[in-house]
Amino acid sequence: LKLKKRYEAVVEERNYTGIQLIDRNDELCILYEKSNMQQTVLRKGELAIREREEEIRMLDLQVAELCREIEVTRRKLPKV
Repeated sequence: LKLKKRYEAVVEERNYTGIQLIDRNDELCILYEKSNMQQTVLRKGELAIREREEEIRMLDLQVAELCREIEVTRRKLPKV
């Protein structure tokens, strides 16, 4: 009888531990999903930054070219 109660207690403890393991595994899966979503958002953000940096670089080149054209035009105008 004592052995049977001990067996039942151990089985109950095993079942509880199994449930905890399943719960922790579910939590881990959720954390992995969140991590993957954050990685995706991060990659998209980095790509957007690179695109904006390229856009800024191109605009800087256009500004420099316009400044050069203005200077050339000023030199061509007669002095008043």
